Amino acid sequence: VVAQFMLYSDFLNYSGGIYQHKGGKLLGYYYAKILGWNKDNSGLLYWKAAASFGSNWGENGTFRIQAGECD
Repeated sequence: VVAQFMLYSDFLNYSGGIYQHKGGKLLGYYYAKILGWNKDNSGLLYWKAAASFGSNWGENGTFRIQAGECD
């Protein structure tokens, strides 16, 4: 499954946790391969996805994004 979301500049600085857009300039759209989903300890639902920035970015090349942020 592939999802798209609006890419803001704060996403480029993601280093872990569940990404939630907080600010920054709109850069365009980003497409990512969804690997799965889960809930964190507080019950927040998130998608886990593969990024195209390499294994040194995010969580070993993956990221978690709050469900509802992707189309």
